[in-house]
Amino acid sequence: MGIHRSIINEPGARDRQVGDRIALSETEARHARRVKRLADGDPIELLDGAGWRATAELEGQGAILVAFSIEPTPDPAIEIACPAPKGDRLAQMIDQLSQCGAAAWRPLQTERSVVEPRQNKLDRLHRIADEAMKQCGRAHRLEILEPLALADLLARPHERRLLADAGGDAAPTELSGQVQVLLGPEGGLTDAELDACRDAGAVPTHLGPHVMRIETAAVAAAVRLRA
Repeated sequence: MGIHRSIINEPGARDRQVGDRIALSETEARHARRVKRLADGDPIELLDGAGWRATAELEGQGAILVAFSIEPTPDPAIEIACPAPKGDRLAQMIDQLSQCGAAAWRPLQTERSVVEPRQNKLDRLHRIADEAMKQCGRAHRLEILEPLALADLLARPHERRLLADAGGDAAPTELSGQVQVLLGPEGGLTDAELDACRDAGAVPTHLGPHVMRIETAAVAAAVRLRA
């Protein structure tokens, strides 16, 4: 069993020094004590979701800082922009995108979208992303970005934009910086939407020989481009 991880939301946690006491939230402390059965002195890893990673020893409702580091933002930083899949497939997609190293997911509204996640759903996705961050040990949490209509998204300039398209080029083997990947809904993007994506500089890119569900294509894109 791997080391237990907790998320730290304490203001100024990054300014702490070795030997300082770090506060755990009531939820994190209860999980460590009651679920994981940890005791004083047991090692834990602390994450703030923005690159700060620390090792500590559990003490009471907090932890004593042993060592820490700050990890750089992953490069390339992959943002997946796609319509939300139905039902539990959305939660599974967020969990898997976090595990495979995507930087962000943005709900995309298109003509054929069938799901528009409301705020309570987005709040739940934030929690899923946090749990996945702890599970897989990444130092930067997967961001859940604000929903945007495709036209509004394309109106925003981006460093590098790819469009998942079976007729496109092979995925690039070397990438750096900010990369945005556009995926269509289950019914696909309309011809007008495809033209708009290309006009906005999105490079058609194929992810493989098979037709994939939204959540599968999203994860495949993140894995291919991170690799």
